[in-house]
Amino acid sequence: MDIAVGTHRVHARVGGAGPPMVLLHSLLADDSSFDRIAVPLAQTHQVIMLALPGFGSSERVDGGLDAVVDRIAGAIQELNLPQRPILLGNGYGGFVALLSAIRHTGIAQRLILADCGAAFSEPGRAAFRGMSAIAQEKGLVAIAEVAMRRLFSPEFQSDHPALIEERRRRFLAVDPQTFHNACAALATLDLRERLG
Repeated sequence: MDIAVGTHRVHARVGGAGPPMVLLHSLLADDSSFDRIAVPLAQTHQVIMLALPGFGSSERVDGGLDAVVDRIAGAIQELNLPQRPILLGNGYGGFVALLSAIRHTGIAQRLILADCGAAFSEPGRAAFRGMSAIAQEKGLVAIAEVAMRRLFSPEFQSDHPALIEERRRRFLAVDPQTFHNACAALATLDLRERLG
């Protein structure tokens, strides 16, 4: 389903019944990366997998991470959920969830953050700048193997070639400008003062 947020749309897949749980994916994936956990979660929760702006059929947003967060918060508000959801964010989605809770106080009942923090070290920031520069010059295909190595161990890749190919295909479908904007945001993000 598509959720209208102003004149834009955010794609969502919804299943299950119970307390709402919104899942926000990483930069190197899309909402389908949650497919394997969505089924068991849907036994006890209403699971809402949002495609972040610029991923899947969700429209890109310009204006930095705050604009992404505001679009996601708008989508959550448009759902008119019976109670505040649990926000589960992985990687980039974790930063979106954390910043959503900061910018939109009360939007979530609770946060579950994986592979996320308040800021990156300088080597982490440099990695985002490097990936962005290569992707801008040569396209996402030039960093697809690096992306898969960041997500999956060599053993896992060897044991699951079809899954890896699907993940690679989905990564290559990401809007290139969205990838660049996200890398730029993560390379400069520092939420330490805002977290107190």
